[in-house]
Amino acid sequence: MPPASPTPQTPAGSPGFFRGQRIVVLPPSVVRNALAQPLFSGLLPTDIGWFPSASGHHRVRPAGAAETVFIHCISGAGWCEWGGRRHTVGAGDLVALPSHAAHAYGADQRHPWTIRWFHLVGADLPALREALGFDANRPVRSMTDDATLALLFDDALSVLEQGYTSSHLLRASRALAHYLAHAAWLVHHSPVTMPDTPARIARCIDYMRLHLDRPLRLAELAALAHWSPSHFKARFRQHTGYGCIDYFIRLRIHAACQLLDTTALDIQSVAARVGYPDSLWFSKAFKTITGLPPSSYRKKKKG
Repeated sequence: MPPASPTPQTPAGSPGFFRGQRIVVLPPSVVRNALAQPLFSGLLPTDIGWFPSASGHHRVRPAGAAETVFIHCISGAGWCEWGGRRHTVGAGDLVALPSHAAHAYGADQRHPWTIRWFHLVGADLPALREALGFDANRPVRSMTDDATLALLFDDALSVLEQGYTSSHLLRASRALAHYLAHAAWLVHHSPVTMPDTPARIARCIDYMRLHLDRPLRLAELAALAHWSPSHFKARFRQHTGYGCIDYFIRLRIHAACQLLDTTALDIQSVAARVGYPDSLWFSKAFKTITGLPPSSYRKKKKG
């Protein structure tokens, strides 16, 4: 199969090429054949590109696109219109425009954006958009950019520039899935969205780890974070995905697993080390988290 080399296309509304641009557009037949395979039904890239200093770049799609359009602004600025509203897009912002929905977007005239962009199809996209925090009123999310995103994007684009066999498509689709998963992490843990929350939560988790053998006191953790107990509980769940008590139990069981794997301590001693004076209570909690009682976990071969 011939390589899918970057095609010199002129974007709508642009007076010419963007110097240094890279583009790959998969043929429709390749997309159809790939989507018929279970391996690609969850997520598949159809178009991908890099537009540096994209002066004059602009797209208008009254009926939307057949794919979900992702645009990550790396520098400069731009805008997007969706749902009857216009949104400003700045450096670090990620845009997600769902398929078959009217939209428009373009570069700022004075400070044109540099963007990574890709179009995706697949059954996983609604859940990925939700994980990233997009909804009917918010097509733009702010985050910090980092080297991991740059490497993942370059990997996806470079491999599709080489060709579009199943192995090429698999590597590219998984790289972009990782890109969005890492972006979701940055959205929820970024100092852009929560200026000091990560540091406060990390301090509380460190405190938990140092006091696994003690009862958890929510008031102490809230005071450590300088929040009210109710605000602390909400922020903790938002940041970790778990309630405070549930997270503490998981820390305890994780520590118990390490003790069972690396020491000869009996079950009762392990339980006491992680804050369970009653070994039966400990065994019940341990099995709830790991699916095995402590004795069976210890006997299980690992590695």
